[in-house]
Amino acid sequence: DRSLLNAITSHYKTIEKYDDYTRQNYLTVPGKWDHPAFAPFGIASLQPLNETIDEFVDFSWVGQPNHSTYQAVRFALEQNLYVLRQNQIIVQEVYKRTLDLISQLETVLGE
Repeated sequence: DRSLLNAITSHYKTIEKYDDYTRQNYLTVPGKWDHPAFAPFGIASLQPLNETIDEFVDFSWVGQPNHSTYQAVRFALEQNLYVLRQNQIIVQEVYKRTLDLISQLETVLGE
């Protein structure tokens, strides 16, 4: 059935497009925290782990909305949240398209 073949092809092309988008955006989220600008301000995840207990991490910026680190962290978190929301929309769309394709398959196969 030509229409079924077109539907399957279209489905996989759409999945491939969304997969590329996700890889380009979602997988870059952790890298945003590796920016050198965060290190001097004491972002805990960027501090080197060592055997000593005398390492000080400055969290004085927490709760200080005018502090540059607070603003940078807020921006990074907002960007991460945006990417996660976009991925949620993509997953919902792929799920809907998959259900539509299953319905078409069942119709053509007579099940």
